[in-house]
Amino acid sequence: MRIAIPERRGRVSPVFDAARHLWVVDVKDGKEEARSTTFLSQRDPLERAKHVYCCGVKVLICGAISWTLLLSLSSLGVKVIPFICGSIEEIVTAFCQDRLTDDRYHMPGIKDWAPAVGESGTIEAKRADRCVRSPDQGMPSPKAP
Repeated sequence: MRIAIPERRGRVSPVFDAARHLWVVDVKDGKEEARSTTFLSQRDPLERAKHVYCCGVKVLICGAISWTLLLSLSSLGVKVIPFICGSIEEIVTAFCQDRLTDDRYHMPGIKDWAPAVGESGTIEAKRADRCVRSPDQGMPSPKAP
């Protein structure tokens, strides 16, 4: 499986939309097999999503991400795991060991989110105490008071 992680100074870039470098890692049987980098020059969300898809990426692990870019990647079949922070090495290891759900890898303030886009492409990132699924493409919407 090919995963990608936007990088800034050896760590997961805090905002994917503004990231310049993308680490592309091939993982097989829970182990890293190969690693490369690519430059992200695209500013348009659709073009950026296409670039990630054309790199053969199946899973994007990132920090914050705009809904437009998240939905664009999802529509191309790329699973997105947002709101992740840490060094690239830590995150690759955590992914290989299926430990990305540990709180220490979540961005501050994101503790109650269940971050991921499901295999079917529906958005599953929702906050249990404040959001419910809206009928349109599974996006979370605020609960009525």
